[in-house]
Amino acid sequence: MSGATSRSENLQVIEIKGRAEIGFAHRDGVTRLSHLYQHDPIRILFPNPALGDSVEATVITTSGGLVGGDKISLEITAEANTTALVSAQAAEKIYRSAGAETEISVTIS
Repeated sequence: MSGATSRSENLQVIEIKGRAEIGFAHRDGVTRLSHLYQHDPIRILFPNPALGDSVEATVITTSGGLVGGDKISLEITAEANTTALVSAQAAEKIYRSAGAETEISVTIS
């Protein structure tokens, strides 16, 4: 079998590098979104909270899961006197990989 290549040599590696930034500020007596940046596969959804409840942000991924080498980061900033709830979707798939490590980074300030 000269010239034959193994199946693993033919696989293309695609690494995902998603990022999201969410900022909250206190304006006119309530917490409001002051900054939003999102890069695939991260998306931020904003459910409508009940009257008097905190601002809500839900972090989701649109890629179907994370695989070896994928990197996602989330940066949340909240100014003084703000109240907000930031949560993730109910579940995120993280697939087994023989390759690079998957990284999830969250910074809150």
